[in-house]
Amino acid sequence: MAEKSRKCENNSDVFCYICGKYTLQQKRVKITEFVKKAYYVYFGVKRGDQDKPWAPHVACKSCVEHLREWTNGKRKTGG
Repeated sequence: MAEKSRKCENNSDVFCYICGKYTLQQKRVKITEFVKKAYYVYFGVKRGDQDKPWAPHVACKSCVEHLREWTNGKRKTGG
């Protein structure tokens, strides 16, 4: 018996990579080099599996702005 390929029925790019919340299309941004670096510095975790179609490739504008503010010293960790 051939094994069926597992496939999620939901598009992973409707969820923010950072907070995991559903994100409306107009609030989504592609993950840039800045986001990758800031994410690593803030969380201490490298992004993985980005070559896989099931991995999220977007973040919400709010999370990206919070990372930007944090890197500029305008936001404290966790807030």
